Amino acid sequence: MPVITGAFSSPELAKAVVDNSEQYAERFRQAFLVALASLRGLEAVNKVIENIDRGIAMIEKSDEITGMGDSVSDAIENVSVDPEAMLEAQWESLISAGSVTADEVGLGISFDITNPRAIQAAQNIGIFLVTYVNDSVRASIRNIIQDQVSGLIGRAEAHRLIKQRVGLLPNHALAVQNLEASLMTSGMLSPALVANRVQAYAARLLKYRADMISRTEVARATSVGQHEYWEQAADAGLLPPNTLRKWIVTRDERLCDICEPMTDSDPIPLDGYWALDNGEQVFYPTDSHPSCRCTTGLVFPDLLGKADPLGWERWIAIRPIQKHADHDQKSHGNWATGGQ
Repeated sequence: MPVITGAFSSPELAKAVVDNSEQYAERFRQAFLVALASLRGLEAVNKVIENIDRGIAMIEKSDEITGMGDSVSDAIENVSVDPEAMLEAQWESLISAGSVTADEVGLGISFDITNPRAIQAAQNIGIFLVTYVNDSVRASIRNIIQDQVSGLIGRAEAHRLIKQRVGLLPNHALAVQNLEASLMTSGMLSPALVANRVQAYAARLLKYRADMISRTEVARATSVGQHEYWEQAADAGLLPPNTLRKWIVTRDERLCDICEPMTDSDPIPLDGYWALDNGEQVFYPTDSHPSCRCTTGLVFPDLLGKADPLGWERWIAIRPIQKHADHDQKSHGNWATGGQ
């Protein structure tokens, strides 16, 4: 189907959306690091360490902590990162992305964050974030405990590792542990130098994780905000019914092998999914991989069976007014009932 690219998929809009994402990523990263620092003093973590020191942790053949270690298992499950500041950064990024898109596009409506669909989208982001962060922290602590009860490390070592590695991904925590073991075995450095090297390595890995999560999660919230504005414009009858979305890559030296093939990808419906080269389907470009910097724009199919150089402007001029009014009324009803 012939398509033309309207002003809504311009490089200026793409840059504005990406800049919005980067603006809130640093706030998110700082909030994440503060949350992890406070996590080390949580009662649940202290309870885990206390039980390890008392030597009551046990493990079954199924590799699940159980028996007298129930209290350890309970404490792990109660480990929680307070996501309030991180969610606030995401929420504001979502709102800002919708507003930026509204300003750049100028469809004649303001971005409505009270739309129940927008609220639900923001809540879904929060649920994903809390689950991702908390499950990762629990997995890291559980791996250390399993090493302790399996005899690979002592109680004092487990105590130290938990305090030092809370916040690292499990595989990163293992990498830190392996580095420390390698340096100690070599005998080339004093214990103090080994500790410094290990601490610096752990700090780099934690920074990497903080950067990745902040860029990924804020970019995701930004994508939701931008798309929500498209949906609200469609509900208001301000977009043609067959409007399509276009994947817009960030064209620079950091363009990755996953996103580069999407440069010439076909546009899809507003509620459609893109297929990556690996077969995976994604709704937002930012779902394709961590730290993705791609965004979306709109394209408008021709209305008369041929390419229409006036695009959206022509459609606005010839759209049936009564149909527009009926659409507005129906959309308002959907919003009021939460889409039921």
